[in-house]
Amino acid sequence: MTQSRRILWLAVIATSLVLLPGRAWAQSGTVTDDAFLSSNSTTQALNLNGQGISLIVAGLSATVGPLHVGTTTSYIKFQLLSSLPSPTPTATNVAKATLKLYISPGINPSGEVNIYPITSGWEESTLSPSSPPMLSATPVVTNLPVGKDNSFMTIDVTYLVQQWLEGSANGGFDNDGIAIEAATSTTYVVFDSKESFVTSHEPRLEIVLTDSGPQGPQGPAGPQGSTGPAGPQGQTGAQGPQGPMGATGLQGATGPAGSIGPSGPAGPSNFQVFSANGTFTVPGGVNLVQIEAVGAGGTGGTGPAGGIGGGSGAYERVALSVVPGSTYSITIGVAGGIGTTVVIDPGGATVVCAGGGGADGTAGTRFISCPEQILPASNRVDIDGQFGQPPQFGFLQSASCAPGCVVVGGTVAVNGNGGAPVMFGAGGGGTAGQNGSNGLVLISW
Repeated sequence: MTQSRRILWLAVIATSLVLLPGRAWAQSGTVTDDAFLSSNSTTQALNLNGQGISLIVAGLSATVGPLHVGTTTSYIKFQLLSSLPSPTPTATNVAKATLKLYISPGINPSGEVNIYPITSGWEESTLSPSSPPMLSATPVVTNLPVGKDNSFMTIDVTYLVQQWLEGSANGGFDNDGIAIEAATSTTYVVFDSKESFVTSHEPRLEIVLTDSGPQGPQGPAGPQGSTGPAGPQGQTGAQGPQGPMGATGLQGATGPAGSIGPSGPAGPSNFQVFSANGTFTVPGGVNLVQIEAVGAGGTGGTGPAGGIGGGSGAYERVALSVVPGSTYSITIGVAGGIGTTVVIDPGGATVVCAGGGGADGTAGTRFISCPEQILPASNRVDIDGQFGQPPQFGFLQSASCAPGCVVVGGTVAVNGNGGAPVMFGAGGGGTAGQNGSNGLVLISW
């Protein structure tokens, strides 16, 4: 076989493989709207009209520390038809559809969730507790256990995406998104929204499509070669072994670049972290900032029967209207010293205050050593710190005692642990005789 005929034959084979049915390829639905509704006004304030960094799901009895979260449901909507290839696939083309949600770090998720199709139109910027979207009477996913924090939660939604492509006119659903509800009264989980800047893991909808179209036409036959002279008839020999595979054909030219996809939604543009005292000057064009503060952890106690761990510092978050160019004074709570973290406005008024943890195991609260704030409670989210742990007792097993314990009579007392930090890993309480960690301030806009 001549080189030109071999190249032509390989081209015909490659063309027929491309035209074979049963190919599969992946597509992604783009998230356009995500928000949540809560029966608790403090929790609802964190939604920021659909611009918050979290999607919260909570049952009636769910709590964070001593605070009740309130019944909270999250809503997500994906752009589907414009994200899929043309012509628009049908339900039979959907081999697999997977919803991926990222569980935010630093929380303690628990319980189970249900997922319902939404049956009425809505937008994240106008979502209101007084008029929530309508839901299907039957969930498509029930009693799904939540996973661990700082990890993806993967959910099979193949049936739901097939129903969206069918549409309500053909017995399916119109694509108005999904609602994620708590399946138990104590369920509590927080997912990253599309606005999250901490991990940038927005909700994702991944779709695997298959091509079940008809087989393409047969390619043209190559030209016939010239007939060679006939040789003498020889004896039939034994069948030889199969020969080696031929060389790979030449690589084809690179195809044209695809069109540029649509721009993604804008996220928060800037943030600044303070781990030491300083000042913050409002940048030009900025009229609203979010300030989060954590007080310092308390020092662990000491005593002949083991020490009580220090309490962790309190946490406070506020949304604050500001004037470009104005300056705010920031004082970070110091472990072993003044533990309160405060932010003072240009007029000398306290706008943020998170108290430090107590040295005797007492949890930090917002009101420890804090002057009266000018902001109403509706503009704030306050979370007390965690209590330090008392010493633990047991029988002495040897003549010596490991570091961190005290021998009392015939028993051994192990010093108590400090209170766990409430947010950002800052403000944790110290063990016996040890200082806790300093406070922290995060300003984002």
